[in-house]
Amino acid sequence: IPPALLLVSFCLLVLAMARPTAVVTLASEGGTIIMAMDVSGSMRAADVLPDRISAAQVAAKDFVDHRAKPIRVGVVGFSGAAFLVQPPTTDTDALDRAIEGLRPQFTTAIGSAVVTSLQTIFPQAPVSSMIEGFGGDQFTSSGPNDISHPAAKPPAPPAPVQPGSYRSAAIVLMTDGRNTTGPDPIEAARVAANLGVRIFTIGFGTANGQMLSFYGRSIKAMLDEPTLKTMATMTKGQYFHAQSAGELTKIYQLLTTKLQSEKQETEISAFFVAGDPKTFAKFAGTARTKVGTDLGLIDEGQFGAPIILTPFNYESGRQYGVEFTAAYNKGPFSAYANFAYEKAQGLDWISSQFNFDQASLDYVRTHYIYLDHDETFSASAGASYLWTGTRFGLDMIYGSGLRASLPLAVPITYPDGSALTAIPNGAHVPGYVQVNLALSHRFATAPGGPYEVRLDVINLFDRVYQIRDGSGVGVFAPQFGPRRGLFVGLSKSF
Repeated sequence: IPPALLLVSFCLLVLAMARPTAVVTLASEGGTIIMAMDVSGSMRAADVLPDRISAAQVAAKDFVDHRAKPIRVGVVGFSGAAFLVQPPTTDTDALDRAIEGLRPQFTTAIGSAVVTSLQTIFPQAPVSSMIEGFGGDQFTSSGPNDISHPAAKPPAPPAPVQPGSYRSAAIVLMTDGRNTTGPDPIEAARVAANLGVRIFTIGFGTANGQMLSFYGRSIKAMLDEPTLKTMATMTKGQYFHAQSAGELTKIYQLLTTKLQSEKQETEISAFFVAGDPKTFAKFAGTARTKVGTDLGLIDEGQFGAPIILTPFNYESGRQYGVEFTAAYNKGPFSAYANFAYEKAQGLDWISSQFNFDQASLDYVRTHYIYLDHDETFSASAGASYLWTGTRFGLDMIYGSGLRASLPLAVPITYPDGSALTAIPNGAHVPGYVQVNLALSHRFATAPGGPYEVRLDVINLFDRVYQIRDGSGVGVFAPQFGPRRGLFVGLSKSF
């Protein structure tokens, strides 16, 4: 197997074992947000002008209008029961009409709102039966089952997941009161947490509330903040409090930004194996990059036998690259892999020009050339295993080769009579792979210890390879990689 292919295969294996992740935003993938809006009688209160329900409708419509278009929004209204006003859709006009059609009713069923919202997100799940003590649909707008046609046995509830882990949907629940009917909101939130769905709760209204009287009934509009905070905490959501129409609008705007720009790490090991270019690009976006262009550039080289490096400047330079890294640790086994691509070029030497011949000066004045340390591809990888106190390690390095001059079959002749016979740094030396072996053992109970004894074999297969061939800018003599070497070490911890 060619060494380069072996190294690439090893790197891909370690990448897959490291379970690399891509950052995916909810909006870009088209998530779902359920807006659960309180339409109980207390929403008639006028402590928020013109009244609570009107202010809430304006803020909700603003939320809908400014969301990312791929996000589907559903609307659930709740008073004495919860009802799905608008199934999840991207149709802004339909959502606006649904919100405008909400009218205050009686009582407040916060738990029912959560159940209906979850049932909308998971149509096949028996959400209501997941709340202890409740097993029907009496807390939603769908009405009781037809007893003349007994319903089939409901499916088993899904297994609990990590709270907040379901990032394809979220519930935004706004209320101005406390639960007065239906299932316990905390129990409903516990079901949401088990399904991984976050609930962002908004308490709406002034601190003192307002006494209301309509249809011969008196209602004290008071907010149950502890319950709303608990619901948000349990589900890994967040609680907000708004005392005015402006504050409510700002909270909805904040949630719009949060839910559209929040990022989720998604494992993409399978895509590395399959070679999915789209997902690979997403992973590349998380790698370290270095970019520079049209900037003055300083370099250095050896222009004589003494190993003294002389600096010189390019008028312009451009450098860019990307690096991928991965690491895996589990029990006694660990592994890592790195891969990098880079390109570094400069234009026009403007200092220390006495070190260069006239033809090279003329060429570099109008042509970008590679810098002498430019190596297009480089990689490293390694793995180790700890067995009964002894660690066995293997690592390898790869380089595509540093730059060298590119001889010209036909020299380029300039008006001043100088002739360019080779393009500076226009070629590169052959690539190389070096494999190293390591063995170490820690003697923790030895007298005077602990001690660690280490054995390293450098260039295990004794491959002979060049780092420089003596040509190129600022390269005076050929240079080679190390031959096989055996090193023994003893260390003591203090």
